[in-house]
Amino acid sequence: MGKARNRNQVVAVVAAMALLVGVCLVAGCGGGATSTPPRSGSVTGQVLNAQDPSTVLIQLDGQQVDVALDSEGNFAIPNVPPGEHIISIVDPTTNSGAHLGVNVGSGEASDVGDVTLAFGGLIAGIVSQVTDSGALQPMGNVQVVAESVENVIVGTKPRQEPPPPPSGVRLVAFSAEDGSYTMRAVPTGEYQVSVVVPGFEAAIQWVWVDVGRTTPCDFILRPSFEPGVGTVQGTVTAADSTGGAGAPIVGALVSIYSQSPYQPVVPPETVAEAARMGRQGMIVPPYFEWTVFATLTDNQGHYSLNVPAGYQTVEVYAEGYEWTSQPVEVQANETVTVDFALQPWSEPPPVPGGSGGGTG
Repeated sequence: MGKARNRNQVVAVVAAMALLVGVCLVAGCGGGATSTPPRSGSVTGQVLNAQDPSTVLIQLDGQQVDVALDSEGNFAIPNVPPGEHIISIVDPTTNSGAHLGVNVGSGEASDVGDVTLAFGGLIAGIVSQVTDSGALQPMGNVQVVAESVENVIVGTKPRQEPPPPPSGVRLVAFSAEDGSYTMRAVPTGEYQVSVVVPGFEAAIQWVWVDVGRTTPCDFILRPSFEPGVGTVQGTVTAADSTGGAGAPIVGALVSIYSQSPYQPVVPPETVAEAARMGRQGMIVPPYFEWTVFATLTDNQGHYSLNVPAGYQTVEVYAEGYEWTSQPVEVQANETVTVDFALQPWSEPPPVPGGSGGGTG
């Protein structure tokens, strides 16, 4: 009798557990009902001043979409994933356009409203990589991003300063198979242009854009290094009569710094125009930060420095000798030897007709 009762209890417990599992499968356990998966939305709007609606191109996050304006300038971009996006509406025949940031909700239609195209400049260039042989190879389908930054040109005539680009302008383009890319209808101002590709060093440049002008901005990507620390060592000597190593130089200053990827790009005509307007004829990045490692050579002219892995430049200065430098690639946990034979400093020849060089 007791065994039958125990067996019935076991059957009841198993049945209850099976029922509980069934309820969990239907309703979901631990967090209530299962969440609804996100659904694509759409973006709509109307271009008010398109000269020829048939020539206007529409891009979503730098990629052209197969959407055209109707005769009244209306457009609708379907199947837009939820999230933040950049809509670029450009007429390449006039280099006018608009770049809009929009947040698309799940399954929602986002209307950007009335859009007015404005004339702008171009940012164009080629993205390439350095191969093992040292040659350049174009890189296709690489994302290039341009973001507006604060104007850093110092002006002496504020009323003549060009207006800065609208706050928060962000443009995206992708390189073609030949590595070329173009950003059209870019508002006047300064931009930080960047390329980030896995396995390569990130590259950043600062450019100034003017209406009706093309600003070149090329990128040459180099393979990145495994993070870590390596060692650069060598000997600094005075060059002998044949240019080879002679006596060691004691107390020579050896400096090693990273080869910065930040390179300002300024078209010559922009510099000339800035000078005519009384503005500083130079555009520089918001900041330059150089991490320098330095030491002095010992009694044998020897030096040794531990530096981060990467592309570095070694500079050597000693009084009475020509300044010199040499690029070097430093791998983590490895030692690179770079020797220098410095040439004696020679004064430049006197200029004919200059001070002390006249006749009579």
